[in-house]
Amino acid sequence: MVVFAFVMPATANHFVLMAFINLTLICFWLHRDDWFEAAIPHLRTLVIIAYGFAFFHKLNWDFINPKNSCVISMLAGDLPLFTSVSQVISENQWMKSVLIYLTLVVEFLIPFFLVRPKWAKLGIALGSLFHLSLGPRFLTISTVFLAAYFLWLKAKISRWALAILAIVGGPVLFGLEVMTVKNASTPLEYVYTLAGVVCFLFVGGYFYLLLNRGLSEKFIDVKKSTSRVAIVLSVTLIFLCLNPYLGLRTLPAFSMFSNLRTEGGQSNHLLFSKSPIEFFDYQRDLVSIVSSSDSQFNSLEAQSVLLPYPLFLRILKDRGDLPPRTVYQYKSQQFLLTEEKLKQLIEEGDGWLFNKYLLFRSVLPDNNCHW
Repeated sequence: MVVFAFVMPATANHFVLMAFINLTLICFWLHRDDWFEAAIPHLRTLVIIAYGFAFFHKLNWDFINPKNSCVISMLAGDLPLFTSVSQVISENQWMKSVLIYLTLVVEFLIPFFLVRPKWAKLGIALGSLFHLSLGPRFLTISTVFLAAYFLWLKAKISRWALAILAIVGGPVLFGLEVMTVKNASTPLEYVYTLAGVVCFLFVGGYFYLLLNRGLSEKFIDVKKSTSRVAIVLSVTLIFLCLNPYLGLRTLPAFSMFSNLRTEGGQSNHLLFSKSPIEFFDYQRDLVSIVSSSDSQFNSLEAQSVLLPYPLFLRILKDRGDLPPRTVYQYKSQQFLLTEEKLKQLIEEGDGWLFNKYLLFRSVLPDNNCHW
């Protein structure tokens, strides 16, 4: 939770899910004796929400287009397990389409099975295969979802599984964190990794208390487990996932590698060409770099990258200096970036909401795949 709050708004999707899971656990731990069992239905809900929106965001025209789809680009460079077959698939248009739709079917079936108790085992099996196939590039988010599958096991099995994770996984992760501290190159990185070491020191105690206290074999049904705070947390996670369609931030919203576009007052989603719930205009105006002598902005111009206006302000604020001879276009007008203009833009991008919440991805030409 501390790390999540510290690095906002640049938080990865798995950090968001972990933060909501931790908040839910704290909520039940403070108010119930059977806190872990009572929290299980709500924790399951959070996982299903994340899976559901990861699928929903992919229902767009660019994701099903083999030319732009993240499935094809990831197969070519990000998934080493499929390197041997990527060349064959790249030469067959129909195989590309099959792979794209197969991905959609798999990502739909995982939450569909998990939400139905009788079919949960199928969801766990399918999800495990899916995450393992992603390989080491996506190790962090896969680890979070694979660990969450214990929520669908019986309490006795979950207890032993958690014990094995604590005994085997704890020391390994602790060792990795210690190695990271030794290799830290900046003071901020040192503090960040040292915090991770301290957190792992509490892992053994946490699992000891959990296992010593024991978990009841009686499984609590969703209808019997009620907590207004936990329900509010689930609704909040749904709100965060809807942010791209609301006109708020586009990252993170579990829209990773989805080809989703909602910027510039238009959407490529299959269900609507313009979001019917776009109540905010943070994404509406896009900035393009016309010319620049600065390497960063010159690269943006060469790649024809469009920047949501708040992202443009954030880049300028993070730099702090004046990009030489930079001309940008905003609302169909061109502006030369001067010292006075830079100061005005930096002040415009100041404030708590801007600094700790709003985060946007750039818009690539032809909406090619990116995180």
